[in-house]
Amino acid sequence: MSEFGESIIKGLESAINEADKAVHHEISEVRRIRNKLEMGVPEFSKTFGLSQRTVEKWDKKDADLTGAVATLMKVIEKNPDAVINALQE
Repeated sequence: MSEFGESIIKGLESAINEADKAVHHEISEVRRIRNKLEMGVPEFSKTFGLSQRTVEKWDKKDADLTGAVATLMKVIEKNPDAVINALQE
């Protein structure tokens, strides 16, 4: 893995370690991020290594985002290419 990929992973791990409990967000936040990226559920799921069914549940507000997933969504929103690059390595 590249140095850049490793730094992304370390940053995510650090954020996840600090998120010790579930964070309740408006689940529609995931839909807003998908729409911003102009991605449907299948493309978003495949691109970011997520279960399509879970993304559908988030869209319908049938499931809560954990602290780790909320952190991942923030990173995807701010720098989707960094996540894509890290996952491809």
